Amino acid sequence: IAPAGLTGFLVVRAVRVELQQVERAAATTERRRDAALLARERAELRGRWDSLVHDTVLAGLTLASRGQRDEAAEVAGDALRELRGAQAPVGDPASAILTHAARLGLDLRLDASEWPQGRPGDALVVAASEALTNVARHSGQRSAVVTTRSTDGVVQVVVSDQGRGFDPERVPEERLGIRHAIDASMRAVGGRADVRSSPGNGTLVVLRTAAHDPGTGDVEPGPPWSLASLAWLAVVFAVQIGSGIAIGTLFLPEQALPWVSVAGMVLLPLVTALLAFVPTGRPWWPATLALMALLWAALLGDVRDLTVLDWRTWFIGSFDAAVALIALRDRYRTALMVTLAGTCVGSTVLLWRGVFAVWPIIEGTYQTVIWGMLAGVYRRFMDRAAAQVTAEAAAQARAGREEQLAAARDKEVSQRRRSLDADVVPMLRRVAAGEPLDAADRRRCALLEATTRDQLAAATLLTDGLAASVKSARERGVAVTIAGRRDPGTSLDTFHRVAERMLALARPHDRIQLSWRDAAAERSGTACLVGPGVGGLWRPDAATSDPRTACDVSVDDDSVLVEFAAG
Repeated sequence: IAPAGLTGFLVVRAVRVELQQVERAAATTERRRDAALLARERAELRGRWDSLVHDTVLAGLTLASRGQRDEAAEVAGDALRELRGAQAPVGDPASAILTHAARLGLDLRLDASEWPQGRPGDALVVAASEALTNVARHSGQRSAVVTTRSTDGVVQVVVSDQGRGFDPERVPEERLGIRHAIDASMRAVGGRADVRSSPGNGTLVVLRTAAHDPGTGDVEPGPPWSLASLAWLAVVFAVQIGSGIAIGTLFLPEQALPWVSVAGMVLLPLVTALLAFVPTGRPWWPATLALMALLWAALLGDVRDLTVLDWRTWFIGSFDAAVALIALRDRYRTALMVTLAGTCVGSTVLLWRGVFAVWPIIEGTYQTVIWGMLAGVYRRFMDRAAAQVTAEAAAQARAGREEQLAAARDKEVSQRRRSLDADVVPMLRRVAAGEPLDAADRRRCALLEATTRDQLAAATLLTDGLAASVKSARERGVAVTIAGRRDPGTSLDTFHRVAERMLALARPHDRIQLSWRDAAAERSGTACLVGPGVGGLWRPDAATSDPRTACDVSVDDDSVLVEFAAG
């Protein structure tokens, strides 16, 4: 029989170590969850701003640069109103939507009784507001209806109008409103958006999402602790089985068929090992349980005389480890069923042999039942304790999560506002006010449009120095195109040096194209300068000698092409 003191010490040690590991794992999971939520929040907000800037700000500047004064004033006014709304918190959903509809001049009938809270509710406000913006711009109607319905934990918001309608399949790719402000907002919270429309039949935008954000809810504990924490008990089990077998060799004459006991001595350690490693969800697990029950029955039925109590010293004691493993890996009920099945079949054999007695069987079985019960209690305790530790870690993480999300939103909005407030917003105010613009003003609008477009196409590529060089080149009449993205941690020093040198060399009417592609399998870029005689202006220097970025330079009379491959 295993020393109870050693077993208790190992179990207590396992509890302490395993719960510490569970706490660390839960904290790590919550940190990853926070990072994912922050990244998702930033991506969602960037998508909203990109669609707003693309569909209103750029449109207003483009119309102004072309001298379309009335149309530019209307679009610029829309842009300024949406910029003001984009920096305000969502707040009460009904108020936010009614305010947005009022800014658009829409007569809105609203039912917001089933509106969810938190991120799903915010995403629905953004998507519904964009749908209303499309009503005001494209439907030809000044009225709309927004209704909500909740069924089985799913909230559905429907935005409808009776306007001119359109073909969703023919929406241009450059239109970002449906793709970002509607689709992306819903996908960010695990929802979806369906746009149903046809020419002459109005438009129906159906938004669906779960009432609770799956990204911020309670953490599912999953498998909360590992059985490997009890690995030290293998020593106890091995000693228990080995000592039982050693004692059993002294009582082989007390068995009806000694070879059955010898076979049991060989099979018992093997079957116990199978119980420790066979996956519980596979078909082999029930087969292993059945094999253990049959082994129990065979050894019980082979006892010659039940009045000799020494037979159980190795027989029952050696099964304690197996029954405990069953209770730990599956549940106590399964361990009890295996014990009862083996006892019933073995008792039937004893009854057939005419040596059946109730009390010796009970006396020989209770020890194993207690072992299984204690293992089952340990499993339940660990399940509950680990779940509580995980829940506490989640609660602590949630306590600061909203502040982190709010800070991320404020940071993203402030960055976007800084890029617009200096030049773009003042020009939009002039355009919206209907001020007459001369040729220099229209030229200024075109430059602002190009600079703002750069923020959409290549925000991660632009440094302050490169942005200033692009602006200076455009003011000289150079046609500059820049696009691409850079992943964090990628060094673009060589790319930036070459690009800034090209921009400095370019003359009016020259063309420069800058691009970078940062993907898992490829990090590459190009810088191309095209114009009459530009090949004679280019001189090799140290700008292309960075060992971290391989450069291939091609020069002819009218072009300079530099290709980059990052290491």
